[in-house]
Amino acid sequence: MVKNIFVQGLRGKTSTIMIQDQEFVGLTVAAFKQKVQDKEGLPPDMQCLIFGGRQLEDSMLLTDRGLDNNSIVFLVARLKGGGQVALIVQNLVGGATNIIKSASASFSKMTVDQFKVRVQEETGVPVEEQILIVSDKHLQLGRLLTDYNLNNNSKVILVDRRLASSAKQSSKPCVITLDDDAYEMPGCKCALSPVGLVQYIQSLISEGQYRLHCPGIGCSQEWSYLELRQLNMFSESDKAHFETQLSEAYAMQQLGAKQCPKCYTYCMPFKQGQRVMGCICKLKFCFLCAHPWKSTNSTNCCCGLCEGGCSLDKQELRILRASPLISTPMDYCKVRGVPKVRACPCCGTLVEHSGACKHMTCIAPGCKTSYCHICVRTKAEHTADNWNLAYPCEVAPIQTVIKRA
Repeated sequence: MVKNIFVQGLRGKTSTIMIQDQEFVGLTVAAFKQKVQDKEGLPPDMQCLIFGGRQLEDSMLLTDRGLDNNSIVFLVARLKGGGQVALIVQNLVGGATNIIKSASASFSKMTVDQFKVRVQEETGVPVEEQILIVSDKHLQLGRLLTDYNLNNNSKVILVDRRLASSAKQSSKPCVITLDDDAYEMPGCKCALSPVGLVQYIQSLISEGQYRLHCPGIGCSQEWSYLELRQLNMFSESDKAHFETQLSEAYAMQQLGAKQCPKCYTYCMPFKQGQRVMGCICKLKFCFLCAHPWKSTNSTNCCCGLCEGGCSLDKQELRILRASPLISTPMDYCKVRGVPKVRACPCCGTLVEHSGACKHMTCIAPGCKTSYCHICVRTKAEHTADNWNLAYPCEVAPIQTVIKRA
């Protein structure tokens, strides 16, 4: 059997790395990077691999981070300068994959009932314990497989009723949707329904976050993506979306990666302070402004497109000056006329307000300062009264100086 690992982020496309099951069990990240090099030509020391919002270290096994068949790995490049029909049946719990083949003529008449018998023969899961899903639709007894637009190499998800319930039912309603169909979350036991959990993670992703904290009132529990995925509360499309977006957020926020303007490969400097980026597509560009590098030296790109030059501060001050105002009043305090983008008052990291209240927490590693997006003062600079969400702080003007920690 073969496991497919999808690698995204290189040249704006997705590559498939196929690994035999017996090799996959003991495969290290370093060995996997070699396979990526064999297919894409990018040396292992220039690869930074991310899965589920966490960086993969060379010494660990792929299975240590919960990678399995059809997992999506995000790659950031460190730059130096007819006769048969086969259906793929994937077990939702454990990820084991089976190929069930049928002659084309027989397939066109095969019912779901008959297919379940074939699934039992291949997987050992009894017919009565099978739930078969295609594109979020359950296959119903008495229907033909062709009723679900199945064809050669279509994927069918198998849920074994005996193993699927890995999350414990909660006696409390979901903290997001208030649905009764809620489950206890890892560590904190707060109640979340599948719909509520998916909605919450979507909201974090929309804010560019990659760290997953419980939304329960007064709860600060942090989960790993692997913990949540093992609850079996995500659809395949949810998992594919989360694995891509969480890893992209990690690359951008934690590693400071940027995309090549020509081939869209995610890139980061090979050495600290490096300005010129020699991408795998042969384009040389400036890491600060992303414009083509025209200089003969390695300190000034001379692109001629950046007013006043392209130092980091000048780039970010231009962003602050161009920031639009938030179109709606702030939640709770109802203050208007606040710039959408602010620089953290401690480290200077730019943060965009995407909704909700005035309280912000810096996303930069090692900072995590809490401050007010309206007045741009830290929590420590507020009294208990004016730190209150309902207190209408005075709107600070657009920042003209960026403070660096």
